[in-house]
Amino acid sequence: MIDVDTFYKIKHLYHDAHLRVGQIAEQLHLDVGTVSKWIQRDAYRRRTEPRRSGKLDAYKASFKSLTKSSLERHKNPQDPANPGLYRRHVDSYGFHPHEGPTSSNQSPGIPRILLDA
Repeated sequence: MIDVDTFYKIKHLYHDAHLRVGQIAEQLHLDVGTVSKWIQRDAYRRRTEPRRSGKLDAYKASFKSLTKSSLERHKNPQDPANPGLYRRHVDSYGFHPHEGPTSSNQSPGIPRILLDA
């Protein structure tokens, strides 16, 4: 698809400057078929047919439902995927898997609940 300025440049070069299609295409850096197609048209018109659907449009409903369920899940305090629930477990066990134990009397990698047993 070309813009309206390019359309009028093509028309000017063809009718007024009397250049051939190949010369116009070379000068405007367009394909020869594009230039010949637009020379045959009387007026500039934008594309009228609807664009094709995207490759992922078939999955749009699934994406929306997954996103919605994910947002709802994070609102539920009892859901294991809820970050707040994970934080409560870390606080209750006194152990964070990436930082190690929180007190000096615990050995690395063993939650406090297992040490008390």
